[in-house]
Parts: sequence; structure tokens; C-alpha cells
Amino acid sequence: MAGAGVAPLDPTTAVGQVRAHIGDTNFTPLDPPVEGQGFYEWRSDIEIQAALNAANSSVTRTVGMMMLGLAADFAAAGRQIKTDDLSMDSRSRGKDYLSIAQEWLKQADAEDLRGANSFFELVSPDRTCGAPGRFGDLSWPFRAI
Repeated sequence: MAGAGVAPLDPTTAVGQVRAHIGDTNFTPLDPPVEGQGFYEWRSDIEIQAALNAANSSVTRTVGMMMLGLAADFAAAGRQIKTDDLSMDSRSRGKDYLSIAQEWLKQADAEDLRGANSFFELVSPDRTCGAPGRFGDLSWPFRAI
């Protein structure tokens, strides 16, 4: 999986931050060349933006999601190769990326929890919120401001 994107990456954008965190920073010029664009090894800017949209623009959660995708890619491509005096085993690369993805997602959950715990609502005791006749005459002494 590879694709086109802004090259070099722009670390001030969410897409650039995700790309930097997943380590997909090397690119080759497009053929034919396009100014400011390159072909990245793992993901396109469009794929990263789609993941950002799915993650409510959370860079942390998007990095976790991208790492999960890379773990799946690497697990599927993992091989064990042996020759006379050389051995290479890339089967565990997917597990390594899965562990990294889980840490990023755990961090995203912690960020979400911090955000949820910082929310509160002020109410004023001067208005009824019930709907008379619908469920009886329910009156609540508070309303949202």
C-alpha cells in the first residue's frame, strides 16, 4: 500500500503529523513529477485523511489505526527465508506493529477520558423541562444554560 501525498511532509498539518509518527516519511518523486507531491511507501494522504475523519481528527487515535493497518499488512507479508548460511524471519513484524498500535490506542482512550472528565454543564433553577400531557406533568426545577 503506497500512495501520493504532500512532499516533503508538512509537520504542521494533522496528515503530516500522522505520517511522521508512523514513520512513513520517505518518498520518491511522482512520474511525471508534480511540484510538492511525492509517492510514499506505506500510505497516501487520502488514506490518512480518511482515517483522521473516522477518528474525529484525533492524531493519536489515527496513528493507532494506521499502525493496526500496517500490522495487518506486515503480518500478511511476513516470511521466513533460509539459505545456506543466511536466515531471515519477518513474521513477527506484524506483532511488533500490533503492540505499538495498542499503545497508541490506549493513549487515545486516555485523552478521550480526560476530555470527557473536563466537561460539566451549568443549570439554572428557574424553568421546567417537563412536557405536560406527554408523560404527565413532569416538572424539573433545572434547565440547561
